[in-house]
Parts: sequence; structure tokens; C-alpha cells
Amino acid sequence: MWKKEDDWFWEGNVQEKLAAYLEEQGYAVTVTDTLSKSRGVDISALRNSHEMLVEVKGYPSKKYVDGSKQGQVKRTPPSLQAHHWFSDALFSVIRRKSKFPKSSVAIGLPEFSRYLDLIEEATWALEKLSIRIFIVTENGEVYEK
Repeated sequence: MWKKEDDWFWEGNVQEKLAAYLEEQGYAVTVTDTLSKSRGVDISALRNSHEMLVEVKGYPSKKYVDGSKQGQVKRTPPSLQAHHWFSDALFSVIRRKSKFPKSSVAIGLPEFSRYLDLIEEATWALEKLSIRIFIVTENGEVYEK
């Protein structure tokens, strides 16, 4: 039986790959439990007394992954839902930066053209607000956009 965790682009899988990457970069990493839908910072990474707070999003599937509609096709196209998720992530890191001004903030996303287009459209704001973007590829590689 298929589970959402089977998709490489599920938030928990993106979080896992990004956390491993940050550890390889010398960060001490703490993650929240994505499967249980825990609230809070998805990844907190500390290196040289500097904290980075990362909001992670997956990519929407075409079908409902749980609940009473599990397996049914969603009415909202994944690309539109991705737009909403990106907007939520952006606002989340803005709020987090306001609450923790000494920490840096970042967004972690799976590599999908929709997200890459949204990042391109928001480049000015991302740069002005010093928001880092990490992209996780299907084969698990991570790069900064």
C-alpha cells in the first residue's frame, strides 16, 4: 500500500536529506517530527554559535494522502497548492526572523520547476530579507539557490 512517505518529495524526506546535508556542513541539527505533523521549526541548525532556522515544504501530490478522501484526486492542482505552500513558507520565515532576529532563516524545498519559478519571481525579496533557499533533488542531493 502506498504511503506519503514513499514519495521522495514528501516533506519528511526533504527534511531528512536537508538535515543530513547541513550536518555534513558542520551544523548541529535538531528536527521536528514531520510524520506526526509537529508544530515549530522544521530544522534548527547551529554552527559556530550561529543558529539557522529552516522551514521545509514538500511538493503536493495529485491525490489525497490521508483522511477520508485518501486516494481520491484533489480538485486543486499541485502547482497551485505549491504556490500556497511556498507563500506559507515565506511568511513563516519572515515571522520567525522577527521573533528571532539574531538567527538566520531559510526555506528547504524539493526540486520542482514550480518552486524554482516562484523562487525566481521572489528573488528580490529573498535577497533583501536574507532568506536562504535550499533545494533537494530527487536523488537526494542538496544545493543552495
